[in-house]
Amino acid sequence: VYYCFIAGDVASRVDAIMKLKEALGEDDVASMIWCLSCTVLMESPSSMVGDLKDTYLNYVVSGLGEASPSVRSACLSIFNEVLARTESAGELMATAKQFEEPLQKLAVEDSFWETKAQLMVVSSTILAREDDGTVLDGLSTKDSFISIVKTVFTAKSSTSVKKVGAAYLAPVLATNPELVAAYWEVVMSLKDTDRVTLMGVEAVLPVFGKSGLAYSIQPIPSDSGVAIAHGLLDLLNEGAEFAAGHAQIMLGVVASAGDVSGDAWTSIWDGLMGMVLNGLSVEGVCDLCADLAFAFVAGNSNVAEAVYASSYVADAMAAVYAEGGDRVEEKEAVLKLLSKVSDVSGKGAEWVEGLVKDSGDDELLNLLADM
Repeated sequence: VYYCFIAGDVASRVDAIMKLKEALGEDDVASMIWCLSCTVLMESPSSMVGDLKDTYLNYVVSGLGEASPSVRSACLSIFNEVLARTESAGELMATAKQFEEPLQKLAVEDSFWETKAQLMVVSSTILAREDDGTVLDGLSTKDSFISIVKTVFTAKSSTSVKKVGAAYLAPVLATNPELVAAYWEVVMSLKDTDRVTLMGVEAVLPVFGKSGLAYSIQPIPSDSGVAIAHGLLDLLNEGAEFAAGHAQIMLGVVASAGDVSGDAWTSIWDGLMGMVLNGLSVEGVCDLCADLAFAFVAGNSNVAEAVYASSYVADAMAAVYAEGGDRVEEKEAVLKLLSKVSDVSGKGAEWVEGLVKDSGDDELLNLLADM
């Protein structure tokens, strides 16, 4: 509340922080860091310059050496907010470079999960910007933070680090494709429920630590969605079996991208079509496959034409409605896809009608009459 009444110029804000320090006492670093983790959110890019920026960074330096892991995490959150308010890419990279060594040390030596989570947030902020091209000890600034990501973001990391890391890393994968394989390795090591949360529509990620810092689910832009999808195609080409987790992530990626009408998405579907549509007859993945297939069909006319021209759905129907088993889950998935496609366009409705009539299955014919 105190800081809300401070004028927006640099001198007034620095003075306010100094007075806050006096009020708290010279030795109360933890309380000061906590206060600064709040006040930094009230700064603008225009005020985050000169002495004010230096003041925040000086506290980051001192706080990173504190014994309390919560204080170290809060320092990293302050550092991230300073970076986020630095408009010049060159200045941002120069600031990041000053902290490369201590942050690399934290990545290796700090065992507290929230320190690692904040390292992922900071790294993602840096990786979202253009590198300035400078090199130190053979590594560019981006290379150094890619190294940090690969250190803290693995399938063996804590679940909270995985969720935070995946949420913040996904939007920058288009410009950092060397991290796509790590992204898939980590998200596939999560539980189904965690992947659903990660790909959901809620703004706040349900991850809570002692520092009180909040984490949010980040929207995945289309170009990063394409990079993630190509990463999946690489996995499948290497022999991985298409699984529910793959479908979960792809559903979230397609939903976040919004527009999947472009050639890049058509090409992705060409690689996925057989596995997704064959998945309609596989228990445990069929419902997700139905949703994923419809998302592509509804959003891309070329995909729709490819699906209508293929025999994959007819083959899945034949397998599901063959005599000798109930196949309730798979039948519901097939029917869901047919019903949705029938509603999306006249051509879709014609395709569904022809497909059902060709099947000759009385159950399907009766359901077609109800559509």
